[in-house]
Amino acid sequence: MKIGFIGLTHLGLVYLAAAASKNINVVGFHDNKKELENLKNGKLIIKEPQLNKYLKNYKNNIDFTNNISDIKNCNIVYISVDIPTNQTGKSNYLRINKLINKTINTMNKKAILIILSQVVPGYTRKIKWPLNNLFYQVETLIFGKAIQRAINPERIIIGGNFSESNKKVLKKIYETFLKNFKFKIIKMKYESAELAKISINLFLISNVSIANNLSEICTKIGADWSEIIPALRLDKRIGKYAYINPGLGLSGGNLERDLRTIYSLSSKYKTDLNTVSAFIKTSNYYKSWVLRILNKYVYKKHPKANICILGLTYKKNTNSLKNSPSIYLINKLKFNNLNIFDPVITNLSLHKNKIFLKVNVYEAIKNSEVLIIMTPWKEFKILNINKIKKLMKGNIIIDPMNILGEKVSKIANFNYFTLGKKYQL
Repeated sequence: MKIGFIGLTHLGLVYLAAAASKNINVVGFHDNKKELENLKNGKLIIKEPQLNKYLKNYKNNIDFTNNISDIKNCNIVYISVDIPTNQTGKSNYLRINKLINKTINTMNKKAILIILSQVVPGYTRKIKWPLNNLFYQVETLIFGKAIQRAINPERIIIGGNFSESNKKVLKKIYETFLKNFKFKIIKMKYESAELAKISINLFLISNVSIANNLSEICTKIGADWSEIIPALRLDKRIGKYAYINPGLGLSGGNLERDLRTIYSLSSKYKTDLNTVSAFIKTSNYYKSWVLRILNKYVYKKHPKANICILGLTYKKNTNSLKNSPSIYLINKLKFNNLNIFDPVITNLSLHKNKIFLKVNVYEAIKNSEVLIIMTPWKEFKILNINKIKKLMKGNIIIDPMNILGEKVSKIANFNYFTLGKKYQL
């Protein structure tokens, strides 16, 4: 059994490493020669916990190539390139279309082609490949936990036309990933599988949106959202893994893409747009939460305050800045000196003056009048609050995800702003 992966962005690399760890021979094709050479030399531009370790440990099962003809002997070929989106979530299909055309003109005509990239419903069926050997598989990776989810999936959702011959090949590969193959593989039509991926993300979006709304009510009535979360997680109808932590709107690109897709489908087929419109509006509202705090509590007295921003990536355990709330905020702050630190971002080209990227977290905090913690990196959770107080010129901390938590309440004279709690003034 040999498997090919076309496109070695985050999606392709993670699934390739997972397959290699199951002692499957894999071929990874990438059309960017420079990035491919870096991969061969163990230099990843993608930050994902354990990914580099798995690529090194199972390198004997991996063949990286920029020669598309190397996939001719593959029994299964995955199209696994991440599809780029713009700031509004619109997908750009130019690259994936090019890669698919190159792939189907090269691969063994009896091999199975599986689309792993996230596409709009109706896309897979239009691919010019025999329908009996064409499938769409739903990926459910999470940045920061991608390797574990690829190796031990909760279930595998796959769309296509199933026959006795292709069932045997699919079973052979998926049995290595699923402990209970019979009950954990969910088969459906192409369009159902494509929409299933979007449906999963829409339910996550609804959780995040409702959590944000309720957490804001907490700040007004003196309740504490962090006290309510455990009660929700113990409710079986909601669950311990529910997305109910408040945040700064949707970011990263994937959720925004699905919102845009559903909005487009609802517009095209004239179904209800109110729910999706509300999600978009809610996301934009919370993305500007920090800016609203600055306008109301800081700028009236200190319009040119020195500001420290900790965290640039859109979430922890990734180096992605895609639709990052930090970048959104930085672009809005035109009159402030900004000292910035992020554990994984060492270069920031925004073509703006008064931005200083520091190599040390306390150096970034030094002499700041306002401290803003935008990304919940573990490095920020262990910060010494007494040292912060000594280094800062001011006393304002804006901490949306409540990283410093109880540390701040134990020290007087801090103005502390966090989602889900009454502001400490």
